Amino acid sequence: MARPYNKKPKEAVTHPPVTETFDQPTTYGEGLVTNELSRQFEKGYNPVLDAKYVESELERASIAYILATVGNDGSHTWPFHPDSFKPSQDKVRNLTKAAALLIARINALKYTEEPTHE
Repeated sequence: MARPYNKKPKEAVTHPPVTETFDQPTTYGEGLVTNELSRQFEKGYNPVLDAKYVESELERASIAYILATVGNDGSHTWPFHPDSFKPSQDKVRNLTKAAALLIARINALKYTEEPTHE
């Protein structure tokens, strides 16, 4: 399965190619997170759109899912519309969403970083 950040979004927004080489997921968790990233990408989320979140929204959303994993409500941390916070009773599912949100943030930061001339 190709990494979701190597695909073009539906709206044909381009972003810098990933220059590092990554292997395919090798663990169960990596596969789950890769699938979640692909699912979000298919819904239209991508580094270009995610780069517009400049007030730690993706990080706070990730924290909300982590809190849900340990039995906390987490909704007080959720930065988006309350109806869009959908924690599961499945801890692995919540951790998968949390990890995918953090990776989305990393990809957004990579998208917005100034090119280096080495």
